[in-house]
Amino acid sequence: NLRASRTEAGSIALDCDRPALGKTFRWRMRPAGSQAAYTLLGSSSNPTLVAADPASGAELEFVVQAVNGTRQSVMSEPALLASLTSKTPVSKEAVQVLPALANGNGARNHSSNGNGVHSR
Repeated sequence: NLRASRTEAGSIALDCDRPALGKTFRWRMRPAGSQAAYTLLGSSSNPTLVAADPASGAELEFVVQAVNGTRQSVMSEPALLASLTSKTPVSKEAVQVLPALANGNGARNHSSNGNGVHSR
């Protein structure tokens, strides 16, 4: 199950359930309803990612894929999130804060607790 939300800073926060054999995760996005190929947002060893919003003003569609060596899962069902416009402030009421995702770098989350298990 893929979830998309916002951090307090307005970044895009993605997280999903960790499958039993998932070692790394590939996160992708595209404009909602588009038939275009997904653009890679990043990879992480934990089932979380924080990425900058492209500020396109369009609704965005996100998917994730679990990877284990040379094997990968099928893409998740898409999660939708409206992109901010450059002039749209983020109100506290519109934000779902996910403290485990707020790594402070506003970009890709490559953190790990060292044992391959995501701590919440």
